[in-house]
Amino acid sequence: MNNADRIQKVYEKYNYLQDDDIIENIAEVKMRNGEKSFEIKDMEITEDWKELSRKAGYYTNKFERLESLYMLVLGDLARFNEIRNKLELSEAYSGSSKDLASLPHLFMHILSSGVLFLTYIENFMKEHYGKDSDAVKDMKSKLSDFYDNEFVYRFMYELRNYSQHKEIPVHNIETHLINHPKKKAKVEVEINTNKLIDSGYRWKEIFLKDFSERAPIIKVRYLLRDYFKIISLVYGAANEIYLIKDVQVILKIKEDLDQVYLNSSPLYISKISKKSLAYNPTSYKLTPFPSQYDITKVMVKLSKMGLVELIVTEN
Repeated sequence: MNNADRIQKVYEKYNYLQDDDIIENIAEVKMRNGEKSFEIKDMEITEDWKELSRKAGYYTNKFERLESLYMLVLGDLARFNEIRNKLELSEAYSGSSKDLASLPHLFMHILSSGVLFLTYIENFMKEHYGKDSDAVKDMKSKLSDFYDNEFVYRFMYELRNYSQHKEIPVHNIETHLINHPKKKAKVEVEINTNKLIDSGYRWKEIFLKDFSERAPIIKVRYLLRDYFKIISLVYGAANEIYLIKDVQVILKIKEDLDQVYLNSSPLYISKISKKSLAYNPTSYKLTPFPSQYDITKVMVKLSKMGLVELIVTEN
């Protein structure tokens, strides 16, 4: 279609609109030869469809907000291990190394993002399900169990408080060369519980008991290994509650969306003025339009956590 034909077609089709009036259409993501493009669908976007999309966005956003805080903790853990591994692979490490000096501060980042994640989970449950809901009570019960039964959970949580009132809780970084086929050095970030006790910080009795039952030197690499496992269990528990509360509603929304438009790609709303559509049709603006694609993406992630079972059907 040449330009003149396109212009004539637009003005004939939208003769009831002014030049500056906005035309909305569905834009579907298409992958062609590994490149992303947008295919504009000439479809009416009804108010019912918009409402279903709003609901899909609300429920998928709840999951994504939890996921983003979880990934923040994992990112901090990965950065700490990345720097430590980099130092252990190098013969050029030294006590004045910027990387070496960054380890205590990276540990602080982990303490902060971990408490932020845990605090967010409790607030998330209260916000979405009500402060007196079964979801809040269930999550509090699970977190209490972690606190009572997992040293690494309560210790890392309390270290965050300690760091705010006293100092960065890293007392030594032990470095020495080793004879190893892959690593050149050993780098150990250490916490000394005797120094924690002597700091004047008011440790609860449960921590004094913890310290008395363990060697005074805690190696941070093993602490973070166990912390990763606990944080992942907490994340799984939060998503399990999310599923119990919302899964039936989510699946109903997906079912209703399938009746409107069956798609397996991300959707957007394209917005463009009548004049621009006629003279410059690629100048549209895109706004995400949550759909069953987004719901399926969440369900796939939950299935990888072992919380749901996906059944693939062939049409």
